Amino acid sequence: MTLQQYAETVYFPNIKTKKSPSTYKGYFNLYSKQIQPRIGGLRLSTCTTANMQRILYRIDEQEELSHQSFLNEDIDFDGEQLNVVRTVWHREVIDTKTEHRAATVHLLPNVVTELRKHREANPGTKWVFEGPRVFPLDLATLGSKRIKEALKGTGVEWHGFHAFRRGLGTRLYNNGTPLDLVGKILRHGSESEVTLKHYIEVEDKTKAAALQSLPRKIKKAK
Repeated sequence: MTLQQYAETVYFPNIKTKKSPSTYKGYFNLYSKQIQPRIGGLRLSTCTTANMQRILYRIDEQEELSHQSFLNEDIDFDGEQLNVVRTVWHREVIDTKTEHRAATVHLLPNVVTELRKHREANPGTKWVFEGPRVFPLDLATLGSKRIKEALKGTGVEWHGFHAFRRGLGTRLYNNGTPLDLVGKILRHGSESEVTLKHYIEVEDKTKAAALQSLPRKIKKAK
């Protein structure tokens, strides 16, 4: 059995029963575009770690990874919002993973100010954060290098974009933002279970406030 046969007759059918349709679609699309063309007739019985490392290295050698990337035209400065319409993977511009990912992100005024400054400093670029090859910067590199560097001496540590989004979800929820609205801000759509399970840590003060509000709610009910 080849590695391709195993992936398509065993692995993906199994994953399909355990993951949401959108997650499965994302996995299979990435496999079809990036891995399948490279594994050829590689047999499962003779496949080694070195084989897989070489395949991953070839993928990494291509253009840098940037998931959601934005053209300058995607920013509405007057409306203070960003229109998310695409995902970029190794020079391939594809639709976002789900319809909820293709959404409008409202921008804080200070973010709009900084984006204006960035546009003025880079007038000839097509992408908002453009790399040397006239293509979006790798957001992972942006985080590990530039953001970490900017945070030096502030006492704040950078733990990646997932941790950043989780921190945002936690802050919003514990400040009283309804769960469904937190999910929409994070572009999870109506999947509040995903938001609560992976992006929110309920703080003790929130639990205490909920319990303290109980007597007041009982009085109103009477």
